[in-house]
Amino acid sequence: MLAKPTPWTLQAAVELAQKIELIAPDFDMHVALTGGCLYKLGERKDADFLFYCKRGTHTDKEALEKRVCGLLEALGTHLGFIMTGRYGWVQKAETADGWPLDLFFPEDQEGSEYQP
Repeated sequence: MLAKPTPWTLQAAVELAQKIELIAPDFDMHVALTGGCLYKLGERKDADFLFYCKRGTHTDKEALEKRVCGLLEALGTHLGFIMTGRYGWVQKAETADGWPLDLFFPEDQEGSEYQP
């Protein structure tokens, strides 16, 4: 996937966002790059990705929770993401190479207790 020695760059984060966007619509979601990789110059220690529901697909909390859990499982299966902790609407993760990720789900206001 990505070479381990180099911290996150804008280019590496964009490339991963493009891969994530191939998966997210299957769960009625899209991804947006945010955080330091996008807003600050130079290398960063992690990459931040925000997920939002496709227009007209936000339903109840239970349906949203099901989509978020399905997406996280798919990211693990297809991209090798390892989920490391859930803090409200922020899912901590890392790539298969150990690169840290923050995955934000602002529409999941109360968050969940997703456990991979």
